[in-house]
Amino acid sequence: MLSIDYQYLTDLFAEIRGQFDFLRGKKFTPHFARKTHVNVLREAGVPLEIIAGDARAGEGYVGVG
Repeated sequence: MLSIDYQYLTDLFAEIRGQFDFLRGKKFTPHFARKTHVNVLREAGVPLEIIAGDARAGEGYVGVG
């Protein structure tokens, strides 16, 4: 399993939040990032079956699992 440092993620999300006007002053969490990622993929025309992957296995090809 991949282990990512909490401080690294906090800094990364702060950097991302600073890049977009609509995120300024809002809480940007891993959960929000995941939802945003799914929306971007869906708007790009990626089928939901590809985004979600295999729910029983808990893994997705390009997204949420």
